[in-house]
Amino acid sequence: QTSDAGEYSVAVSNSAGSETGRAATLTVNPRAPPPESTLQFSAALYQVDERAGTATIALVRAGGAVGAVSVNYATSDGTATAGSDYTATSGALNWSDGDGASKSFAIPIANDAFLEGEESVRIQLSEPTGGASLGLLNTAALTIADTSAPAVINGVVRQRSGFVQLRFTGTPGLSYAIEAST
Repeated sequence: QTSDAGEYSVAVSNSAGSETGRAATLTVNPRAPPPESTLQFSAALYQVDERAGTATIALVRAGGAVGAVSVNYATSDGTATAGSDYTATSGALNWSDGDGASKSFAIPIANDAFLEGEESVRIQLSEPTGGASLGLLNTAALTIADTSAPAVINGVVRQRSGFVQLRFTGTPGLSYAIEAST
């Protein structure tokens, strides 16, 4: 009995222990390695409302949970700008041996008062360790939905004794410019 890979000659004998004159070749293949883990995003596109404060991004480990593995992640600007629309985020997610559960990380989102429409953030995975590889979904996009209300201005103009009184109300938190001419 051997566990070494290779080809071996085997003599065939009968139940009395006499060789039958027949020989055979036995090929021993090493054990197949455990399936390789692939690490990837759980979706290609994530969406968040800017009022949510954070976006949660999930990763999955597929193909097996043998061995400890990790992968790095990082955000980069799409149409959204780090520092004003979201906080640039990078780090690593780790799986221990036998851990096949999904992992997640958070991207802080800024709730600004600017009317900008939808904006996007790119997210990239890199440098898998522990024999893992990147899956097909190794890049993803985060869409930030703009929730800023359009400016609503109600105005009242009164003229008394040569003075003009203007009173305006608008959406709280927004800045307004008022121009007047005579």
